[in-house]
Amino acid sequence: MKKKNNESTLDEVRQALAKKESTEILDTWFAGNGQPGEIKLRLLPGYTPQRFNGIVECMVIPSVDHPLYQIKRGQNPRLLDIEKKMHLHISQSWIKDDGKYTLKNRGGQVVVDAGSISFDDEFITFSCDNENSGHFDGQHSMCLVDIINKSMKFQSTRNPFRLQLSEDNLFDPGEVRVIANATNTSAPQKAISEANLAGELDFIRKNLSYTNELNILFKENQKNENGETIKKENSALQVVRLLTLPLSLTWKDEYSVNNLAKMPKLAEGGVLKTMQKAESSQLLESSAKYVDFVLELNDFIQKSLRNVTGSYFDQLSIVRKTSKSQWDRPVAKRNLYSQTCFDTTVIQGALDKDFMPLVIYPLVRACMVYSDGEFGLLRTVDEAKQLWVKFGPQILKIVNDRFEDAFGNSETTNRRLSDFVNNPNMWSQVDAKMNQEITKDRFCSWKQIDSSSFLEKELQLETDL
Repeated sequence: MKKKNNESTLDEVRQALAKKESTEILDTWFAGNGQPGEIKLRLLPGYTPQRFNGIVECMVIPSVDHPLYQIKRGQNPRLLDIEKKMHLHISQSWIKDDGKYTLKNRGGQVVVDAGSISFDDEFITFSCDNENSGHFDGQHSMCLVDIINKSMKFQSTRNPFRLQLSEDNLFDPGEVRVIANATNTSAPQKAISEANLAGELDFIRKNLSYTNELNILFKENQKNENGETIKKENSALQVVRLLTLPLSLTWKDEYSVNNLAKMPKLAEGGVLKTMQKAESSQLLESSAKYVDFVLELNDFIQKSLRNVTGSYFDQLSIVRKTSKSQWDRPVAKRNLYSQTCFDTTVIQGALDKDFMPLVIYPLVRACMVYSDGEFGLLRTVDEAKQLWVKFGPQILKIVNDRFEDAFGNSETTNRRLSDFVNNPNMWSQVDAKMNQEITKDRFCSWKQIDSSSFLEKELQLETDL
């Protein structure tokens, strides 16, 4: 009987999330602007807040009239993802109004303006107008409480919500972010969210015009411009991986092909560590001026795979799934791999994100130049696309042949693409092939085309022998 009751309340939470009122609350929480001036919350009857050295612990009863979204987003690197099971289960207790909510939920932590806290027997008031003020822990619980109250016209009578209010003059610059990490040990902040909050990824934003910055994952749980969860292939980390490719033109040992080949395999922390090194940071600042170049090239390669390869597409293992059961089928019968482009176009029959630095590498080296600490373009992005149309099939064949040799062995147990890509010799081979083909075709005069129309008509190249 108890299990049935639990399932019932969980369904109530899900139903609450589906209502129109929930969307309105979510929009408010995603905006994170809060309410300027005085914020007023009702206290648990009979409870007196505890004050100590600029910190006030209180138990409040959030309601439609006095919601928690009055509190703006502070130094909280994450965005919301309220549909995680953990959050839904915690919210069951709020609906039950059984007095046990505070046993299952630690509440929220908020930095408030110094000197703004006051309370009487019924209400507590404060403000969050200063730059570092706002909530930095507990936003998922706070948001769900507001949603349930609004969409279900619910008013708790026995469940209070715990808040810790800390005056902003207690913290040194940047200290709140450190505390946010320490208080999130049950669900640690992603390093990328921290790097974004610290402004370490701004060098990408300030040069980006090819796509909406909403389509690149800078924060955990971020949605793109279509309201869809952003996938790993569109992470700012993937952008950094692509922006490290021009660094090979410096001929510095640290950015040799041996190290670049490792980038797809590096986890979040490893990529950020590379980015944060002083010399790398300066070079990436210059490389990032061409972020549109690499992202547009990335998307063009994915979108043009079928057209560029023609009938050879049916023989490409690298655009298909690689599980043992899939591998036992004929190539053309295997399930196609899906990836999302940086402009949000979804491609069926695409290259995994780990392949993209490898296939873009020879194009970057053929189209970019480095001198005196700055990168520049030898060829436009449209000319780079024409190089891909002309010589991409040869690059793909090299990779595909090696891929089948590596994965086709029945004794192969390691099918991680990042391990396969971590092969400097293969990177050197595709680079040499591109150079060889360009040299052979050096007398080629290309008919200028609008590359965006390529997917609608076959590209024609004129060759002067």
